[in-house]
Amino acid sequence: MSSHSGGVTPPGRQEISCACGATRFVCTGKPIMVTECYCDSCRKAGGILAALPCAEPVLEASSGTLFVLHRKDRIVPVSGTEHLRELRLTPASSTRRVVAICCNSPMFLDFSHGHRFSAYAERFPADQRPVVEERTMLADMPQGFRPPSDARNSRQWSANFMGRLFWAWARMGFRTPENDWVKAPLT
Repeated sequence: MSSHSGGVTPPGRQEISCACGATRFVCTGKPIMVTECYCDSCRKAGGILAALPCAEPVLEASSGTLFVLHRKDRIVPVSGTEHLRELRLTPASSTRRVVAICCNSPMFLDFSHGHRFSAYAERFPADQRPVVEERTMLADMPQGFRPPSDARNSRQWSANFMGRLFWAWARMGFRTPENDWVKAPLT
């Protein structure tokens, strides 16, 4: 969340889990970056996900969604992948939000054929939740919205954002690892 203070993180390793702890992943290496997205799709999906029984909200009070971006080749499932289901806003969407149905915890956002794993910040232990580095897609916000000034604020995607994504992909040898963890849609 935007107000998170950086916590103590074991060097090079973070674990994320669903609310009940049945579904867990390990993220190794430093995150690509921490972003808060204000696009229409993230806000719409956030509303759908919050309506699931017992689900924790992923939208901040300002209606942004805080993500911790990691390289896909640095994510390892530990347990519970059988609980993962995907939400696509349209059947043709290349973006899916992944939920652990054991407790309806939104876990991560995944782009088909993408190289990054965008974990919802709420999945990190409270003392390890990072602070936002950049807010993106502010052009989608209603007229008069004023974001906080504690991080870079971008109307769309900044050169910094795109550069960091590109640099991470280059360090991966321009590979786009596929994961087969999610086998069914969220119903």
